[in-house]
Order: sequence, then C-alpha cells, then structure tokens
Amino acid sequence: MRLQYNKQECTQNFEERSQTLNDEQREFVLSIQRKLDDEQGGLIFLNRPAGRGKTYASNCLLNYVRGEGQTALAWASSAIAAMNYPSGRKNCT
Repeated sequence: MRLQYNKQECTQNFEERSQTLNDEQREFVLSIQRKLDDEQGGLIFLNRPAGRGKTYASNCLLNYVRGEGQTALAWASSAIAAMNYPSGRKNCT
C-alpha cells in the first residue's frame, strides 16, 4: 500500500511547524535535513524523555520529506506512540 501525500500541504505544514520548534527540536530537524539534502540515507533514532517534543519535531520532519516528494516512514515501539503519527506503524516483535 502506497500512501499519497499532498506535497504542497506537507510543505506548508513543515514551514508552519518549523517556526515553532524549540532550540533542541530545531537542531534535530536541521541535522536530519542536512543529511537528506546530501542524500545520506539511514535510520534515525530519537530517544528523549516524555514531553520533550519528539512527536512534534518528528512530524515536522516527516512533512519536510513528504513535501519534497520523498518517502518517509514513522515507526514507534508502542501502539500508543504510533497513534501520534499519520499512518504510523507499530513495530511488532
């Protein structure tokens, strides 16, 4: 199943969200943006305490990637966390 995202809507969401990131979130998003722009693939693991804005920053980054017309997948280790992402998936082991 391939999900279709509206690139213009994703770009707009990214631009709006990126204006409200705190310094820690901004550093995370910018570092990943640089890797993507340099075409450096890989997995990204974000581990921070609850309430630090992981979901907000991750959704911002997902909008960036999808706004560029690329594929971005969000996975979470729990069903509760996966529900925070549009079309999020849970890793079942």
